[in-house]
Parts: sequence; structure tokens; C-alpha cells
Amino acid sequence: MAVSTRKHSKMREYVGIGLSSCLTVLAVASMGLALACHGGKVVGIENAEVLSGSMEPEIATGSLAYFTTDVDCPELKPGQVIAFQASKDTQVIHRVVKNDRQKKQLVTKGDANKIRDPLPVPYENVNGLVVGSVPYLGRLVNGIHDALTSVIPPDVGSQE
Repeated sequence: MAVSTRKHSKMREYVGIGLSSCLTVLAVASMGLALACHGGKVVGIENAEVLSGSMEPEIATGSLAYFTTDVDCPELKPGQVIAFQASKDTQVIHRVVKNDRQKKQLVTKGDANKIRDPLPVPYENVNGLVVGSVPYLGRLVNGIHDALTSVIPPDVGSQE
């Protein structure tokens, strides 16, 4: 049985176009994700995944929150949302309730919490002023990070 080579060449052309399109979409998505995660560092913006619901509904669990790293703490006002270091391994994103300029510390509270945070935040523990967030992006980014770190050994790329 003879098969037309014309059909095969058309099929190859369609497969090539489809493959090219998929690779283009993947490249654009990867670049967009990279910019969403690291693009702001050039202009002093960091990001962090929101792990708890203390700021819901404004900032949902799993969101990627963006914050400026250049903050003038004495100028922070009640209602603004900040990222701060609560302990060596814990960064928290909560709203400023009071700015005590005399003691150089902030009183904070999560929107969903009934009471204020138990300890004031010293100015030196403030990491940044939250400027926005993207729902679900934090989970996506950390999921990709976890998948990559489970495949790629942590010492790859380190210089000794």
C-alpha cells in the first residue's frame, strides 16, 4: 500500500508548528515566572510566600507577597502592611496598628487575628513595606523550587 509523502510532510509541518508553539509558550511562561519571583530585586523589591491565613482576606494563604526593602520606619503609619523578622527563621507579614517612635518599635496585628501580636516589632526587624501580592503564586513558586531541589543536589554550582 502506498502512502502519499505529501500527507506525511503536511503532518510533519503541523507537528513542528505545534511543538514550536508549545516550546514558545513554555519559554514565555518561564520568563514570566522568573520575573515575578526575581525581577523586583533590581529595584529593591523582595517577595515571600504567605504561609498562614492571618492576613486574610486581603492576602490569602499561598500568595506571593511583594515588599520594598527600603523602609523609613518612623514614617510608617497605622494600616500599612509590613514584613518583619519575628525570629531567626520566621518572617511575618502583618498590619501596623501603632508606631511608637519614642521606643522605635511597631505594634502589629494580622487582619484575621482577634488580638494584636504579643511582642512589638523593633525597627531593626522590619524587612519591608508590602506593596502587593499575587494569589497562589507563592505555592506555585515554592512547589517548583521544592521539585527542583529534590532533583538537583544543593551543592551544584557551588565553588570550592
